[in-house]
Amino acid sequence: MYLSILFFLISLTLNAQPLNPDGPVYGDYGHGHDNGDEGNVGDEGGSHRPDHDGPGEGHGPLNRPLQPGDHIIDNTMPWIGPVLRILPDAKISYRLDTFSGESTGNASDFSISVRCNYGVCRHDRVIDWSDKMERATEVFANGKSTFLTDSFHSLSFLDNIKAGVGYRCVENFCIGDTVMGRFNRQGTAQEIFSNGKVDVFYGSLSRDSRIEAFDDLNLNLGCKVGANCYFYN
Repeated sequence: MYLSILFFLISLTLNAQPLNPDGPVYGDYGHGHDNGDEGNVGDEGGSHRPDHDGPGEGHGPLNRPLQPGDHIIDNTMPWIGPVLRILPDAKISYRLDTFSGESTGNASDFSISVRCNYGVCRHDRVIDWSDKMERATEVFANGKSTFLTDSFHSLSFLDNIKAGVGYRCVENFCIGDTVMGRFNRQGTAQEIFSNGKVDVFYGSLSRDSRIEAFDDLNLNLGCKVGANCYFYN
């Protein structure tokens, strides 16, 4: 019996050895973690979902070394691509989508792709600072994400803390509700975002929809956006 236990412990030790002879290589994982869901449809928990990290609320670095095939982003430039090989001295070989060929750099200069970070998950509908509506295609541990814009179908980069995430409801106000906008125009809420913006469909000939702020719609929510409003799906 003791021999069986000894062989079992030896096998665990051998399996735990990293592929890189110089030990594991860690990238910058910031405040991200990879135990969230795929987007904001059907979530419970409001604007601070348990699978999201907010500024100052991070769970620390992910305890996983970079591996070949991991998708990464340069921490200083909007460049993304896969890890090709793990090299000695905490370096990696990688290929960026915007350049051909193979490059070498410090693992700490890159952040790994995660499922959720700073309030944004992959596939979330979001609105940016200029009221462009987009969908998150990839989220990274350094608080940045790639987005596909509705209007141009082009890929853009955005800091997650500047994005408003789409939800079905905020407090007692939900998608489909009738609203009274500026100039006493009656419309219907099409999308609701966590930064206090609403995509309102007016059905007019001049412009079918418009992005409005909660204040412009005179919503009686009884809460303050960014503080204690409850968003949910």
